[in-house]
Amino acid sequence: MRNLKSFSFLFSILLCTLILSMSSCKNTPLKLGEKMSDSEIEQLVKELNENCPIDYKLFSAIRYKLDGKAIVIDYVVDEDKIEYANLNDKTLLNIWRLCCLDEVSQNDKGIMKTLVLSGYGIKCQFNGSMSPKKMTLDVSNEMLKNNKALTQDQIIDNLVEITRNALPKTVDRVTQIVDFKLEKDNIIYVYEIDETDFDISQIENNSNYKDNGNFVIGNELRNNTLTGVLYKLVARSGRGVCHRYIGKKTGKTVDIQFSNSEIRQIATANGVN
Repeated sequence: MRNLKSFSFLFSILLCTLILSMSSCKNTPLKLGEKMSDSEIEQLVKELNENCPIDYKLFSAIRYKLDGKAIVIDYVVDEDKIEYANLNDKTLLNIWRLCCLDEVSQNDKGIMKTLVLSGYGIKCQFNGSMSPKKMTLDVSNEMLKNNKALTQDQIIDNLVEITRNALPKTVDRVTQIVDFKLEKDNIIYVYEIDETDFDISQIENNSNYKDNGNFVIGNELRNNTLTGVLYKLVARSGRGVCHRYIGKKTGKTVDIQFSNSEIRQIATANGVN
């Protein structure tokens, strides 16, 4: 991740971290959107550390410090929710930005202007909760100046690509996820069914498949996983979710459809707006 375009994918998550962290600082008025002196930036970092560790669902900020004109943030990645060890740098950085873009849109973005005006950049150091993988990203002050937010559709496209890159994935002894794509108004999961000792017709009119899909969607939303972020955006975009099962021998296709209204109902039932 060495070019400006690649670095832009992470800006929103970095800003989100700082914005949400600062909201918890007490007794010190923060001049969001205005230039801060070096001593004020130093005080800000001290206050951020007082609130560590700070939980952001998919990761935790465990330490803040200054390194010249950069704010250094140490993160621990929650590997129960992200397949951190198997992701390349670009994909992982995309995930960090995309997962918190929604939060950024609901918070004061003045921190970005403050960092730019104050001449500061950001340095992020990532550590897995289980694997030994480490990654560091340097975002200069100039790069912050050139940050551009993605649209909702661009975020969905990126999340679909990220999910597809992790495939194929085994679900059970007869089922494997082989593709994940966006078609018209639906996010499509494509499953390949081994028909050696299983009749794909058993899926048709089988309420267990619908019920299981309902449970999985609700669980992902409730736990704010990467897929949960996608489901939330899908609900807001007017799209639905389709689970498409294809027989490996016969080519027979069975669709289990979740309409947009169903996705929104599942989200509401699980406390997600």
